Amino acid sequence: MTSAAADRTPDRLAIPDDVGESSGQNVHALREALARCQCERQSDKLALARQSRELAFYRAALDALPTPIFVKNAGLRFAFFNHAYEAFFGVSRDDYLCKSVMELDYLALDERIAYQEEDARMLATQSMASHEKVYPSPLDGAGRAALYWSRGFADDTTGVAGLVGMIVDISGQKVLQDGLRETVEQLVQAHEQVRTQSLTDELTALANRRAAMLRLQGLFALTEAGELGFSLILFDLDHFKHINDSHGHDAGDAVLQAFSSVLREHCRQSDMVARFGGEEFICLLPGASLETAGHIAQRILQALQMPGASPWPVTCSAGVAAFAPGDTLARLVKRVDDALYRAKRMGRNRVCS
Repeated sequence: MTSAAADRTPDRLAIPDDVGESSGQNVHALREALARCQCERQSDKLALARQSRELAFYRAALDALPTPIFVKNAGLRFAFFNHAYEAFFGVSRDDYLCKSVMELDYLALDERIAYQEEDARMLATQSMASHEKVYPSPLDGAGRAALYWSRGFADDTTGVAGLVGMIVDISGQKVLQDGLRETVEQLVQAHEQVRTQSLTDELTALANRRAAMLRLQGLFALTEAGELGFSLILFDLDHFKHINDSHGHDAGDAVLQAFSSVLREHCRQSDMVARFGGEEFICLLPGASLETAGHIAQRILQALQMPGASPWPVTCSAGVAAFAPGDTLARLVKRVDDALYRAKRMGRNRVCS
């Protein structure tokens, strides 16, 4: 080989000065990249572990709730339900996860269809549904009232969509509510019974004096407001004390009851008949004139003389009065009372006005 040829042949063992420096930089860069990857991987592991802990925490928290809770994914299949849901329906979570409501054999078919349609609507509109329903108990089949609530949701950022719902057992509250309603009804009935008793004469079952005065006040108010007038008839059984003295108080009570029946039979349905005290009775006749009241009183006196009308022979006297402009309640009552005593003084068994 000539000297010139030797000069043109590269020296295989000669390494440029910058090659070693470049290779070292590459190795260093690779090491840094590897270190970054390891850090990122470690960070991902820590994040995943944190997320797993959070997920386990939230799941444990939901399982601790006494209220049945469920979550469905965008395909309307169960993604989660808690222990309370399992207990409420008597099902196992492992058996029903990833299933749709159409596969829940503990619900009737028509219920499944209705729920599926409702779920689809809630998911599409991100709206809410709630209603009250009775569910059978898995233990004995007894009905349990519950409030059902569900809502569709969607996150545009993550693309997550689904449905969340819960069931609140209100059977206990229903029992309390029904018990409270029954108690209130009993109190209302008791109050009405006491009120009725306070306005009713125990012996004759007619209205008593208090009820008559309340009705009289009402008639006064209506008449003063321009409504129809009214009249009164005040009756008193003649020589009633003699019946008690001769035949006993039981006989007197029987006579009072018999006279009450006569009054009911011969007064109009719109009239009020009341025992005013002792052997005195009063009839309030809305819309009746003095003449009409007199005819009714006379008819009652005659009916009392009919055979079988009373267990003991008895007559009665009656006073009649009609409302007049300028009357007061006290003045009208005194006027009918005066008319009664005129009938007594004139020989009894008659009607005076």
